[in-house]
Amino acid sequence: MWKHLKIIIMKFIFRLLPIPNLDHSEFTKFVPCPDGNQAAFYRMAELYFTSDSLMMEALSSNEGQAAAADIPKFATGGFHFLVCKV
Repeated sequence: MWKHLKIIIMKFIFRLLPIPNLDHSEFTKFVPCPDGNQAAFYRMAELYFTSDSLMMEALSSNEGQAAAADIPKFATGGFHFLVCKV
């Protein structure tokens, strides 16, 4: 199962590479909290764009839509799409 999941996640990462306007990305796997409890989330993908308009253009592109369509294939416990400013 884990090998299959890793393959799907790697395919998702490679799906992100051609997204237009993508400045850079970071991927996180959460570990247990200091008190021993499990983290509320399992993984996080952060996609960085230099402006809101470039982000919207990227997410509306064919490549962005294809990457978004892949998320439910491996995020079987659900997912949240959040937009933040750094």
